[in-house]
Amino acid sequence: MELIVMSEALQRPVAFYHRDGLVAAWNHAARYAGPDGHVATLPEIVELRLHAKAGPNESPWENWYTSSSAEYVGVGADGRVKIIVAHGVGPMATIAGIMAAYKWEYSDRKERRRTGGRITAQQFLDLEAGKYGDVNVVDLSSPFMHDPDSFPVAPVNVLDFQDYLVPYGEERFYRYLTLTTALLDPLLRLRLGANGHRYIRKHAHIARKFHRDERLNVSRLRPGHLNGGDTPYITKVETPLNCPYMLPVDTTVPPPQWVYGPRVPEEGYALAHLLDVDAFTELHTTEVGTLLHSAPGVHEWWNGAKFVAVPGGATLQQGVAAGPDAHKVLGEHWQHFMEPVEPGYVPVTPYQLKPVGAEWFACYPKQYPEEECLDTGELEFRATTVEPIRGIATFQTDDDFFLRYSLKQVRAIMPTGANAYEVLDVSRRDAGGLTTVTVRFYRAEVDISRRLPRVETLARDYDRLMEVYTS
Repeated sequence: MELIVMSEALQRPVAFYHRDGLVAAWNHAARYAGPDGHVATLPEIVELRLHAKAGPNESPWENWYTSSSAEYVGVGADGRVKIIVAHGVGPMATIAGIMAAYKWEYSDRKERRRTGGRITAQQFLDLEAGKYGDVNVVDLSSPFMHDPDSFPVAPVNVLDFQDYLVPYGEERFYRYLTLTTALLDPLLRLRLGANGHRYIRKHAHIARKFHRDERLNVSRLRPGHLNGGDTPYITKVETPLNCPYMLPVDTTVPPPQWVYGPRVPEEGYALAHLLDVDAFTELHTTEVGTLLHSAPGVHEWWNGAKFVAVPGGATLQQGVAAGPDAHKVLGEHWQHFMEPVEPGYVPVTPYQLKPVGAEWFACYPKQYPEEECLDTGELEFRATTVEPIRGIATFQTDDDFFLRYSLKQVRAIMPTGANAYEVLDVSRRDAGGLTTVTVRFYRAEVDISRRLPRVETLARDYDRLMEVYTS
């Protein structure tokens, strides 16, 4: 891989994921984008996919992203419930605004009854009134609603919730959509942006090829699956799982007959969430059979986040590079990150060894070495020489899902002269609920004078992480 000089790297969009969650991912993306750049909106991610080929693992179609677009549900100036979609502007256009909105959920640590994000009712009215940017008020009676190529989308878009439910009612958020129905769904189009019609058509084209290549039994597929020349089902209009847009409005009848309507937020608030889009996924459903699915979704606080940084002067037509992964960076550039070890350090043995290319490393020890717990899997010391001792050996552990064992179990079968081991295989649980672990033992010379930092330490240090960033 070619090392990127930072002045060159800043000309290409990069997707940043962070193990610590949304705030860290946003901060790294915003720092990379710089003062003249920004975090991509959902319509920009649509543009990214329009210029990409589906299939390869690195393709934007095969990856999921979080955007700087946001969606709000609240009571408008006329007293009716509205859905507002904003792209790159509004209360959640900054990390401070994002944290303020999601604080509704993450600050409720004691009772854990609050779900989703919130902005104030006044902020919602300000959005509707155009104080954050140009407003497009969707007229569902307009001829544009029947012309998929002329659907207007502005920085701020207002959709009357009750009118949107006609004619499908609560099923709006549960129906899978074909090319035709997706093109005519106003909320889906508002989320995708001005190029939504091109995006939906490209998705449908890819889905047709998927169905042909998979040779699906079309005689068993439901309507909409390539019969009569129609396209497969491809997407749906998502609603938050733990903060649904629809709630019962008539509970005087038994639950199956409940009548649902638009959710009216708590007094003084409006619902608020970022928007994201998922990767292509092969879904097998009882409703419509098999489909190659991807949909713009509503981002909840506990979801992972991956933001696309767009530096000043960069375009989404260039594609997107994967951001630095601290674990991978340490393995590929270990010489760069070696640090001196404090005097008097006593290592925990036996070492667990891991090969990385032509090198061998001893991993950081378990958090509780003498108890049954997880391996860290993180590289710590370089092994200068590694010599196998005898053959392989096995031990068993009562593994409940992830592999947990103690070093006592390893020492019990370790041959004389060995001080290190490598885990070769982990079996499935047998009829008695036991997992068999196969290991090989070694005599290793390990340099404990210099070590690599922990993965989480490097992941949080943007400057060090970017010193060796490669595309």
